[in-house]
Amino acid sequence: SCNFCGAGEFRLVCVESGFEVRTCLRCGLVYVSPQPTADELPEFYDGMYADTSDDEMAARSMGAMEGHLKRIIRRRMPDGGRFLEVGCGNGRLLKTIADLPLELTAIELSESAADYARRAVPRAAILNLGIDSAEFPPASQDCIALIAVLEHVKDPRAVLTKLRGWLAP
Repeated sequence: SCNFCGAGEFRLVCVESGFEVRTCLRCGLVYVSPQPTADELPEFYDGMYADTSDDEMAARSMGAMEGHLKRIIRRRMPDGGRFLEVGCGNGRLLKTIADLPLELTAIELSESAADYARRAVPRAAILNLGIDSAEFPPASQDCIALIAVLEHVKDPRAVLTKLRGWLAP
C-alpha cells in the first residue's frame, strides 16, 4: 500500500532493479514497492552512483530543475541563509547554487555519491547518512530541499514532520 496515504490502489509505472515503481491512485505519490530495508539502502544507492562522471551527472539531472530552484532560492533568500539538501545525490543542485551566499549542508545515504558531491562542491558540508539518522537543531535551517526523496522513505509524513522541525520560522 501507499506509504503516504495507505491506499492499496496503484498504477504500475515500471519495474527497476527488482522493485516496482508505483503511482498511488488516491494521493498521486510515486513510491517504490517493496520498500528496501534500512540495511539494503546504502548498498542500493552506492551502486546507483558508482563511478559517476560529469556527463553521467548531467544525464541523471532533472535538467532545468536546478536552475528553477536556484531562481526561487535567490529570490526568497537574497541575503543568504542556511540551506539543507536532503538526498543530494552527486551534488548537482548544490553545484548549481554554490555561488549564492548560503551556508550549504547536505545529507546523502550513498557514500560514493557523497564523496563525489564533496569534490564537486568543496565548501558544502556533506554528511554521509540517511534521513532517519540525521539530526539538526530545531529551527536551524532557512531552506530545505529534497528532490526525488519522498518516494524512497517508509514514512513520508514522519520525514516531513522532522524536516518541518528543522525549518526556521
